[in-house]
Amino acid sequence: MVCRPPYNERDWGHDQLQYDSRWPGRLVPPRGESELAWVLHCLAHTRPGGTAVLLLPPTVASRRAGRRVRAELVRSGALRAVAALPAGTAPPYGVPLHVWVLRGPEPGDGFRHVLLLDAAADGGPDRAAPTDAVRAAWQEFDTAARTGAPLPADRPGRSRAVPAIDLLDDETDLTPARHLPAAPAGAAPDLLAGLRERLTAELARLADLDTALPAVTTAADAPPPQVSIGELARAGALEVHSSGQGAPARPGGRTPLLTDQDLQAAVPPSAATDAGDVLTVRHGDVLVPALGDEGARAVHPGSPYAGAALGPRLHLLRPDPELLDPDFLAGQLRATGAGRRASSYASTTSRLDIRRVELPRVPIERQRRLGAAFRRIAAYESALAAATAEARTLTRALTDTLAAGATEPA
Repeated sequence: MVCRPPYNERDWGHDQLQYDSRWPGRLVPPRGESELAWVLHCLAHTRPGGTAVLLLPPTVASRRAGRRVRAELVRSGALRAVAALPAGTAPPYGVPLHVWVLRGPEPGDGFRHVLLLDAAADGGPDRAAPTDAVRAAWQEFDTAARTGAPLPADRPGRSRAVPAIDLLDDETDLTPARHLPAAPAGAAPDLLAGLRERLTAELARLADLDTALPAVTTAADAPPPQVSIGELARAGALEVHSSGQGAPARPGGRTPLLTDQDLQAAVPPSAATDAGDVLTVRHGDVLVPALGDEGARAVHPGSPYAGAALGPRLHLLRPDPELLDPDFLAGQLRATGAGRRASSYASTTSRLDIRRVELPRVPIERQRRLGAAFRRIAAYESALAAATAEARTLTRALTDTLAAGATEPA
């Protein structure tokens, strides 16, 4: 059973379900613990020996109100694993969610350990890495639990098979990071030297691109007339494709699947699909997030997006290069406020009505000149983001090794 329940619901039926048979030992989940009510609901519908997997917010592991329910799940052997994922792995993307794995209790099963795993530091371009790490650790742990083989050794800072008795205190806090041995700080000088070399390379690349940034002068001409993307589409200057929900992600699919999160983070497609008759990205296309972000990108040879299926919440614009330059189009769409008048708002999220976006009507020769400048600016922005990420990694490593006593200031 796989479940991603709704979060933070107050009206989940607490008053009407006081004597429900799903609660073990009549242990009713507190009113503010709707997620734990879902955990017990899923467990009640899991056959003995069966597995239930839930995606939960991290607060469920530590809120004081739910400590008695968590303690019962640990004491009974039903809870088998809690894994912390990095933010961006699954919606809502700003929250580092937890995966809980439960096993339907079987008569005579005396296994009482919980695998705690912290993959929250594994965020990055390869979005499959955290889930792959969790899957591998769980399979090793589950095999040991089923066969009686030795449990996997502790991995400092990463994972540990914790005896249930060590978790049953006044808090029963199941946050993985609280129970893992500290990561070793050995070989710190070599590690830091490698990080410095990577940062130096990124800064040198950034300096080279800095000299290529376009010089500008004040425009003497009046602003050109505007034309909407919808009008350009009707005139045959470009095609407009909007994905809506997009092609479905399928484990083991052969076609890379591009999502809006991949595009905004400038990382390769993070999913795959085997759905037939899907729109795929090709050179010269312009990709635009549908949720009103300024992350439009033109696709050039060598791009990891070429050949990928169009995933959810994306627009794909396919301009006729004789009439509309792709880099000019992408640069205009990245401009601050370019889509402000073409966006609609629902709650706190803006959705871009791509056909209403207006562009300046200029000759193709000027488009290409502007497009080349936009492309150099975009390359500089990408290099700046890469250098910033390397600098953050280096400063964090310096702080950690100094704090752990593995290095000393020279």
